[in-house]
Amino acid sequence: MLNIIRQDDEEPAARTPLALNEEKRELVARHPRVEAIAANPPEDDFTEMPLIASEMVVRAAGLEGPDIDEALAAIGAGRRGESVRALNDRLVTLADDFRGRATEVMDENANAGLPDPDTDWGRLLMKDL
Repeated sequence: MLNIIRQDDEEPAARTPLALNEEKRELVARHPRVEAIAANPPEDDFTEMPLIASEMVVRAAGLEGPDIDEALAAIGAGRRGESVRALNDRLVTLADDFRGRATEVMDENANAGLPDPDTDWGRLLMKDL
């Protein structure tokens, strides 16, 4: 749970400790970096969680290459906006390529909203996401 603190608050409210039920504790315990964050959530810097999520997506989709490495580094450093505009443009082009290739090999009855990782088109669409 996060507390939003307005600038004009004189005394910030004490943050409620993170409460995880047993199922969530088990899930969090599978990833040491997530478990460490859950045990001691940062007050204002949440760059680690988006980086962890991005790394998991990259790994699951089988993405690799210098642009992917640069994107992960940018996420980890909290870089945004103009500083990553060229990288973003390259990633959009890469995603468009994956989507186009997937369309070429996709079965006509395939559900593009639910990529099947056991098919060529599904793996390509997962890389586009």
